[in-house]
Amino acid sequence: MLSINQFRQNKQNKRQTKAAGKNSAANSKAFEAPDIRDDNSATELSLQRYSIFSLQNVESGHFDVTFMFKEKELYAHSFVLWTASEVFETMLFGAWAKNEPIPITSHSYDDFKEFLTFFYLGQCNISVENVMAIVDLAESYNVQILKEKCDQFLTNTKPTVENVFNICELLKTYSLQNALTNLYEFVTINAATLLVGQSFLETKKDIVMDIVKMERLVYKWAEYQSQKQEKENPSWIKEELSDILPHIRFPVMNIEFLHSDIGL
Repeated sequence: MLSINQFRQNKQNKRQTKAAGKNSAANSKAFEAPDIRDDNSATELSLQRYSIFSLQNVESGHFDVTFMFKEKELYAHSFVLWTASEVFETMLFGAWAKNEPIPITSHSYDDFKEFLTFFYLGQCNISVENVMAIVDLAESYNVQILKEKCDQFLTNTKPTVENVFNICELLKTYSLQNALTNLYEFVTINAATLLVGQSFLETKKDIVMDIVKMERLVYKWAEYQSQKQEKENPSWIKEELSDILPHIRFPVMNIEFLHSDIGL
């Protein structure tokens, strides 16, 4: 059994140990690495790396990856690529990796360079002209965050009637759900023009099924027509839907929708 003096000594030792621990923690915290997420230096470094990549100077760029196109080559840095793409990691360092130029045959030099720009800057120039190429590259190299940016870009882009069903098929292929839903709404509003064209007759079955299943879009179409005719009342909407309703499979529809929106 401990004596009183031993007990007091042990208690004092514990206090000293605890105090030392606090001092140690405070000291270690003082020497922790700074949080650079909000530091402009991080952006400056990204811009410096991108500048080197953009110039494509083989002598000063210290590139270690080469992509080969028909008429020119594109150079990059492996540490920038593999850290953001498992596909690039496997391609560059996997069991079957080869220390030779990588041929790119399915995309242009400009589109691929814009794609790699995203690795250096976290952003790239997405346009109507290159967005589907960027989507395909993001899908192929498993860069999900870039796919999401393309989805947002397409969602915010006003559709046109030209090739709308072909675009629907592409969006469905790449699972760009937000842009696809937006495009289906456009199809519904412009149904009178789109559904009588040759492009609709050549549309794949799964696209047609998607349009048919989106019963709320049918109602939205009728609502839009009523506003267009300056007849914003429920009875006119029901009248407008009267020719369409017999062709819709109500047993598979949402009961709440039928009661609340259509009034059945």
